Amino acid sequence: MSKKYLRKNEFRYDTNPKIVRPDGKGHNVYVSVKHGHKAKVNVITHSKTFFGEKTIELNDNPNKSKFDNRKSRISIPFWENDNYLKNYSKGTWYMSKQNKSIIRKTNKKRKH
Repeated sequence: MSKKYLRKNEFRYDTNPKIVRPDGKGHNVYVSVKHGHKAKVNVITHSKTFFGEKTIELNDNPNKSKFDNRKSRISIPFWENDNYLKNYSKGTWYMSKQNKSIIRKTNKKRKH
């Protein structure tokens, strides 16, 4: 029997205490797949490393409401509980086709 996955391409706010920023706030994440009560997410950050793994640079900043000269980056994909993912996400978030392609290739290389 095959597993059923629901494709998602949306932004959520992750409040998991394990991945909070130094200021105590959560991270915005990009949800690519949902399965049951878990979702496969990539954290959007400016850091060059996340949990000891290198991050991948995006072409442009997905947060369109904020001008920021720093390059946005994504973490490797990981599974997150729905309990930590909130609908609340500050700003106007949009993922371009080039960035979606980068995420899809990254997630394909790092299957768990």
